[in-house]
Amino acid sequence: MAGYQITKDLRATYSYDLTTSSLRTSSSGSHEIMMSYCFTIEIPPKEKGSYRNPIFL
Repeated sequence: MAGYQITKDLRATYSYDLTTSSLRTSSSGSHEIMMSYCFTIEIPPKEKGSYRNPIFL
């Protein structure tokens, strides 16, 4: 597995899975390429004494 951080939020990753079972005679392994992006989510601070659970409404 190898990865590269393209930007602060974007990453590219490559991995190779080597087959070790008896299926290795018909499969030499598999390749995987993954792109991941991290979103920045701003969570507002909770108001004191405020509940978001419907039980407390």
